[in-house]
Amino acid sequence: MLGFFKKLFSSEKTLKSGTIQVATKRQGGGGVGERSTPFAEELEEWEQQNIETLERMSAEMPGGDYFPLLESLQKSISKKSYAEAAEAAHKSIAPLRDWLKDPRGDGARLQLRVPALQQGGTIMALTGDLEGLEKIRDLVTEFDHLESYRLDAMRHFKSYELFVAIRKLVSSKPGVLQNKVKAELGEDDGRHVSNLISWLEKAGEITREKKGKTYALYISEPSNSSSQTQPAETRMYIPAPRTSKADISPDLETFTDRTFRFVAVDVETANRQHSSICQVGLAMVSPSGDVETVGILIDPEQDFERSNANLHGIDETSVAGAPNFKAVIQSLRPFLERHLLVQHSNFDKQAFKAASKFHGVPELRANWVDSVKIARRAWPELKGNGGHGLANLKTYLGLIFEHHDAEEDARAAAEVVLAAEVATGSDFSELVKSKNQNYPTSVAISGNQSGALYGHVACFTGQLSMSRVEAATIAAGAGITVKTSISKKVTLLVVGDQDLSTLAGHEKSSKHRRAEDLQSEGHEIKILGESEFLSLIKAE
Repeated sequence: MLGFFKKLFSSEKTLKSGTIQVATKRQGGGGVGERSTPFAEELEEWEQQNIETLERMSAEMPGGDYFPLLESLQKSISKKSYAEAAEAAHKSIAPLRDWLKDPRGDGARLQLRVPALQQGGTIMALTGDLEGLEKIRDLVTEFDHLESYRLDAMRHFKSYELFVAIRKLVSSKPGVLQNKVKAELGEDDGRHVSNLISWLEKAGEITREKKGKTYALYISEPSNSSSQTQPAETRMYIPAPRTSKADISPDLETFTDRTFRFVAVDVETANRQHSSICQVGLAMVSPSGDVETVGILIDPEQDFERSNANLHGIDETSVAGAPNFKAVIQSLRPFLERHLLVQHSNFDKQAFKAASKFHGVPELRANWVDSVKIARRAWPELKGNGGHGLANLKTYLGLIFEHHDAEEDARAAAEVVLAAEVATGSDFSELVKSKNQNYPTSVAISGNQSGALYGHVACFTGQLSMSRVEAATIAAGAGITVKTSISKKVTLLVVGDQDLSTLAGHEKSSKHRRAEDLQSEGHEIKILGESEFLSLIKAE
């Protein structure tokens, strides 16, 4: 037992007992390693001086569970049984608090090291035990002599978020290079990110393949995970799921017949497979800038993993009676395909694609824009200073939303775009043309079947006063299907200003000339200017 106390009261921090100082060198991963040679004799002397105190602590710890739990924590880590390790770390917090509050306790003088706060905290972050991390935070806040550990406690919350972000990144970009992960996540602490990747590899959640001087990262098969594949009752402590604002069957008709500037989209998933969508959040931005939101719960028809359920508070009971993805996408498809969709990172688009494949339905034919890229253009100063993730933008912009609720996150992505318009003085159509945004200059979208002009097919040519996407969105809202080229199906050609230098000696564009040819052949196709087009929309 005394050898275990050496580990308990030794750390990378310098500890004081009277005039005695104890220090150790830490090995990678935060464990206790080789003692510093200059302090070896003093450590032995310290043990002898405090042997009675240590023996009393072992006997008087409330419940007698604390030290056996710490031994279980270390053994479980050695066996890579990380769910068991997280459980042991979590269970050790309550008896430790009781002992520190006990008047016989000697924690203040001994500067007690809290194993759950170091490796145990990382393990709880890995397994998604938010409740345990909150208990650590409360513990170090409660006792003044644990003040030096408060930064560590908050760092574990950051680790928790990064574990989730790394999983999502590797899921959406299989083969992503490890030396690119820091930039992809907008993080400035590359060592911290690499350490967490190492933990995910140890847990069997990701695999690494050598690529030159770095590694390509891939999601492992679920059966390989030692952090999430244990039976549910032994995985970890699971906080009670919060009540989601999403609805099982919201009234979609309140917005699907309307047209918006753009629609922000966010999803939550039941497990690490991004086909397992269990919630879709939509934030619709009107021409006036008002934001309307809706959250839709979905039965993923896949198992929930506890790390995901802990993150967003949705589990099997939450989606009981909810429609599956196939039913939801059938209702939303016309609406989504006629709007420009905003996502914060590439995960949501990939999730829709994977879920469509899983449920055997056609992929969504929509145009997506990444609000991360818009944020980078609007606030370049955040690069290397917290990054452009929603959590950091929430703080930087003073946004109020509940992270990891799809409806809330969709609204946050929409508000990021609106804030970027103000910050840059550019409207949305200009912002999405930023470098590497892959903004579509022409779009093909289906018309709203309830629109007054449903049945018409339009095509655009020339420079309009608005972006092509905005023009197409307006047309689709009125029921007009938009195509990118002229055919016999087209009934309306909208002509904007022409740049004669691009017309190869002609006075009209190829689309314009083709439309006139179709007119001469007897096809009903009307050629309109932009103002006529807008008047037609308003008239209907």
